[in-house]
Amino acid sequence: MDNREIDRQIAELMGWRRVMDYYIKVGSRKFGKRNDWQPSTNIAHAFEARDKIATMSTSVRIRFARSLVDVISDRVEKRISPEMVMLYVEPVDISLAALEAVKGKDDGTV
Repeated sequence: MDNREIDRQIAELMGWRRVMDYYIKVGSRKFGKRNDWQPSTNIAHAFEARDKIATMSTSVRIRFARSLVDVISDRVEKRISPEMVMLYVEPVDISLAALEAVKGKDDGTV
């Protein structure tokens, strides 16, 4: 999955939908040009997705934390401990972990 696809899926997670060069908040009449919003490459934008995950159920938050460790471990090709996450984290890691966390949010698994 490329960065543009990751950004699109994170926008959906945030409750936005893309129409041409605009992201529209679902249920809102406000338009916002968000071409500059790239959670796959910008850490501040990635943390917006993390903040959205923080409002979700406990099982989603736990899956996010576990997924984040797994995603980073895969990228750096060694197993890292949860305490070391912040030394290695990149925006794309947060984005991928957020997408992984919400994949099974309706199945009740942790």
